[in-house]
Amino acid sequence: MIRFAHDQADTSLLDRITQREGMPLSRRKISTALIVDDDNNLRLLLGEMLQLLGLQVKSTSNGAEALTLLASGESFDLMMTDIRMPGHIDGPVLARTARTLYPVMQVVIMTGFAGERATAIPDDTPILKKPFRLKDLQELIARLGEPAFDG
Repeated sequence: MIRFAHDQADTSLLDRITQREGMPLSRRKISTALIVDDDNNLRLLLGEMLQLLGLQVKSTSNGAEALTLLASGESFDLMMTDIRMPGHIDGPVLARTARTLYPVMQVVIMTGFAGERATAIPDDTPILKKPFRLKDLQELIARLGEPAFDG
């Protein structure tokens, strides 16, 4: 079961997003997103949440599919990827490769495990801790750029 709401008191977004020292945050408009996660339920739910925020969303189930989609010429303002996925292209590898190919695309790594593979994550990549809520995504997008929908 996937849960995005907490039973405990709300924590701030700063507790959920790890911003590394010196990490630049652009202010460009974010209207398209690519979700990369091997959990189909999470992809569907996250896609619905991002659509509620006004983003157009596509998703893939692994890093190889994501790179194929990116190589096809389709561009995205934001890519959200799980840290751990099957195959040889996990979240950190995908983040580094995607940022090399598309340096203006924002990349966020999602994880449900504190400290998991933290050393493999590029220094300028924010980490969003699971579980998270719609409000967390809205605040994240506002920090990364201008949301497509301000309601």
